[in-house]
Amino acid sequence: MEPNTVIFIGRPGSGKGTQAALLAKKLNWKLVSAGNQFRWLRSQEGPLAARIQEDYDQGKLNPDWVADYLFAHAILNIPTDEGMVLEGFGRSRPQAEKVHEILTWLGRKVAVVHLSVSEEETLKRQRERAETEFRPDSDSEEKLKVRLAEYCTNTEPALGFFQEKGLLIEVDGEPSIDEIHKDILSKLKFQ
Repeated sequence: MEPNTVIFIGRPGSGKGTQAALLAKKLNWKLVSAGNQFRWLRSQEGPLAARIQEDYDQGKLNPDWVADYLFAHAILNIPTDEGMVLEGFGRSRPQAEKVHEILTWLGRKVAVVHLSVSEEETLKRQRERAETEFRPDSDSEEKLKVRLAEYCTNTEPALGFFQEKGLLIEVDGEPSIDEIHKDILSKLKFQ
């Protein structure tokens, strides 16, 4: 059965946001991006925004409970018969388990696309992004190393969880944007 929920996961700079947006547009599905929500929160006033800004600007992942709240708040307003693309959720094993629990409870059919990109390529992309976008989470070598360490420590176990559940689809994230998009559509059987 075709999924009605697709989660994108991968290293920082793997192209998750780009590919999630392309898929959402192609399928006319709702796009929910953790990164966009955290960047919005970071720009607000108050103690939560200040703490999120502090972690974000150092390249650290924010606590799972914040991501869980943003995730639940966003998806509970999307009717279960509508498709959605999620980007940046399920970035630790406990968070992946919570995302899976909620989506299963809602009766959604889920696929998880892992954009596989080498460490060298992700560093190159993040350096380029820091030059073209205002991304304080990627503007120094120290922050890039923190983000990669966070990925290894937190996100790789989440990938293991999604694989155990039979939801993980591996996609090479290094070819051109169009080639990656076509591969995703093919592997999700949306062509």
